[in-house]
Amino acid sequence: MNKQSKLTLILAAVAVVAGAVAWWHQAGSPDAPVHDYTQVTLQQGSITAVVSATGTLNAVNTVQVGSQVSGSIAQLYADFNEPVKKGQLIAQIDPAVFAAKVA
Repeated sequence: MNKQSKLTLILAAVAVVAGAVAWWHQAGSPDAPVHDYTQVTLQQGSITAVVSATGTLNAVNTVQVGSQVSGSIAQLYADFNEPVKKGQLIAQIDPAVFAAKVA
């Protein structure tokens, strides 16, 4: 082993020992950060989440709604996006137009 290799090996060993001593000293120092933990009792409650975003929404189910006759709506029995059941009356068409055509 030549003189330069020995010197490099000695300097590397000194650097490793110095790093280990510095690490050991830092880990054992009273200035080392102390982690404080808070212990709480679990509670049951509602979680409310608010999402503020932009984008496009697509319906899960799309249904075509229509009638066999046309006319003005006299009375509306369901609101927009309100769930309805099969056979439920949604709207009533004004019968005055049909009564006038018959007469």
